[in-house]
Formats: sequence, C-alpha cells, structure tokens
Amino acid sequence: MSGAMNMLLEYIRFSFELELASDCHIGDGKDKALAELRPLMENLSTDVDGGKLETRVATIVRAYDGSPCLPSTSLKGALRKQHELQMAKGELEGFFGAIKEGDEGAMGTFALYAGKLKGTDDSVAVGLPYWEMKEQTWIATHVAISRETGTAEHMKLFNQEMLPAGAVFEIEGVWFGTLDEARDGLAVLLAPFATRDGLSIGSGIKHGLGAFRFSKNKEQVLLKQTRFLPATGVVEEMVPKGTLTIQPQGKGQERINLKLFCDGPFLSVDPARRKGENTAKNCIKALKRNDKTPVLHIHSLVGALRARAAFLSECEGYGGDRRFRKSSEWTSPVELTSVERLFGVGGWRGLVRFSQPESAGAQEKGSLTSIAIDRFSGSVLDSTLFEHEVFVGVELDVSLLLEKRTSPDGVEYPTREDRKLFMLLLEGLQGDVLMLGHATNRGFGWFNVETTDLAAMKENG
Repeated sequence: MSGAMNMLLEYIRFSFELELASDCHIGDGKDKALAELRPLMENLSTDVDGGKLETRVATIVRAYDGSPCLPSTSLKGALRKQHELQMAKGELEGFFGAIKEGDEGAMGTFALYAGKLKGTDDSVAVGLPYWEMKEQTWIATHVAISRETGTAEHMKLFNQEMLPAGAVFEIEGVWFGTLDEARDGLAVLLAPFATRDGLSIGSGIKHGLGAFRFSKNKEQVLLKQTRFLPATGVVEEMVPKGTLTIQPQGKGQERINLKLFCDGPFLSVDPARRKGENTAKNCIKALKRNDKTPVLHIHSLVGALRARAAFLSECEGYGGDRRFRKSSEWTSPVELTSVERLFGVGGWRGLVRFSQPESAGAQEKGSLTSIAIDRFSGSVLDSTLFEHEVFVGVELDVSLLLEKRTSPDGVEYPTREDRKLFMLLLEGLQGDVLMLGHATNRGFGWFNVETTDLAAMKENG
C-alpha cells in the first residue's frame, strides 16, 4: 500500500456464482455400496463365479453438512495450473504464493472458501441413471479399457457419483489488499471462468467433464470492502457501487466445432434398473436426460478420434500410440509421439481437450424389437425377443480445443508435426461417418460429421 493507504489495513471480500457446463466428479477417495447410496432403487450387481458381487460407487467430496461442495484446494489448484501457461513465475507467485525451504516463501494475495451448492435444475437431470434430488447427484457407469488391447474389458465396469450439468455453486473469497488492487487482480485471476468452455476441475477434464464457468448473464463479482484505521480504532465496512464484470483475456485455445447428425437409431445404454419398472418386458434402456435428450459419454468420441489419429500418425511416419505409457518410461515430451502428445499419456495431459457433447435433441424416441442369435449355430433362439429404446435423428455438437503449452525445457507445443496430424484428423472427419454409442454393429449411432471453423484454423497455422 502507498500514501494514505499506509495508515490503514484493508481487505476485500468477494463472491460470485459458477455453473457446471458439464457433468462433474470431484472424488473424496472413498466408495460406497450402491445399495447404501440409493436404498430406494433397484441395485445392480455383477455375476462372479456363480455369486453376486456388490456394486461399489466412487463418491464425491461433500461439506460437513453432507451437501456437495467444491473444495477450495481444487478450485485454487485449477486456477494456478491454468495461469501457469501465461504468467511469469514472479507474477504467478504474487497471486498464489510460494512454498520454499526453511523460513522463505510468500503468502498469496487471495484466499478462497469451499464452494457451496446453490441448487440444481431437476428438470435437466431427472432422466439420468440413479438421479436423486435429495443428494443432487446421479450415478455414471463406465466400461474399463484393457491396457493390452485398447478395447472394453469383459464384465468390468466402474461407477462414479456425478454432479449434473446445470448445478450452480456459490463461491466466496478474500483479497488481501485495496479495492483497486482487488479489481485489477480479480479481473485477471477469474478470467478463465468467463470463457465459453470455462475451467475444468475434477476427474475426466480432458474429456470435457467438470467445466465450471460463470452462470449465464452473471459474470459479475460482488465486492465488500473492510478497512481498519489504526488512528481511530474504527473498522469501516462498505459495498462499492456496481459490480466487477469479468471478461475473457488473451486469445484462448484454438477451437474446432464438430456437428454430428445420426439419421438412424442411436443408443447409449443406461445400466440402471429402477424399482417399479416392468421387468417382465426385456428392454435395453437408453441413457438420457429427459425423453427428448439422449446422452453420449465423451469417452466414446475420444476413443474413436484417438484411434483415427494413431492410424494417421503411422501413415505419416510420426510413430504409433502407446496410450498406456507410464510417466516413468519417458523424461521429456520430445520422446513422445505426436498422437501421444495430442491425446495424452501417463504424466502428460493431452493438448487436445473436448467439450461435453451438447444434444440439440432428437426427432423422435421409440423402440426396436430384436431377436437373440445362438452363437454356435447362428440360428434364432426361441422366445428371445427384446427391445432397444432408441432415439432417431439425433444432433450433437462438440468442440475440440488445441492447447498451447511450453514444457520446462523450453520447447513449445504443439510442434509442427503435432499440428499437422491434428489438421489431418480434422480434414478426414469432414463429410465422413463416426460410429458412436452402443450397437454400432447393428447400424446404430452412425453419425455424419461436419466441421466448422476449419478454414480459420488453417490460416492461423
């Protein structure tokens, strides 16, 4: 502080709201039985050696009162990681502080409290598997991937408790400084939340999960000033006129938008079984948010694009893809292949990020009747009719983001080879077909692809 400000002590309280743009899992490192989490619903179990294996669910972190929360350490850590890409070391430590050996180090200029869940729009989550309004979460079931083959492991699933897109959190914090310093500093610090894609926190961030951004039309930060005047011993509190509106800063990440359209049926299987449903009717249910909006797990799209990129990388002589390479097997990103740098391996977050697919809805929802085929004879099995619940005419929008990064050894990424491979991947998608979801061998989920902004990205390259 300078001048008259030396005569007083001052800090600024600030508050704002963040909305989840995509589903989120911030784990607490624990798991619970599905029967304990959802006692009023029919629970899944897995047949193992003639017995039943209890279904376990990785749970989210919660506040002392049991409500979902956004940990301050997760929030501050994600902000620091994001600003490391643009800030000089001195400026970064000025904001976030520094931990050093001995008595050295520095305190940051701000502190954050854990975010409190303000609420969730029940109408956008009511169709999700095991959605529970009281808990404000749903249960996502994922297929484990074999490290040897890169394909789905047989009968190997894992489950996560998820917060739904649309959940709103209230965040509060303190800025240790003057009002002017707070206005200038917060405009920089909170800028990532003002971008279209927001800032990702929690697991699955490279797949577009956990994207937090300012609530719609609420990019404002409320400020409250507290000053102590030593000469009089008076503590003054005041609310400055107006609010601080946060704007995106810098060029941000390069973006390419994919528009996907499926003329035929589409199915992403909902593994949940709910009490009260007609179990006598053998029907494979679709994963959906409501009766008009299907859901596609982003992993399905990421796997398809990574497989294409690996094929193109081999064709161009850029090397293959060891997607399960451990961090102990390499020392510098230079040792990785282009596809590994783009999509990530152990110890390296991929340069390509995905937004969660946004469904524009479907033209209609219905059911298709199928028959089971004997694996040995290839003939129809008696009395084995079953149905698929499907959506027809599904439109999906998804964005691919290409991040710019400088490694500790001073090399800038993406390299020319990385960028060329990325462009080859995008050019090959235009007018092509991607098979997504379940039952693609039956003709389900064949999406036509249209890329936008490709010409602009070529010019920037």
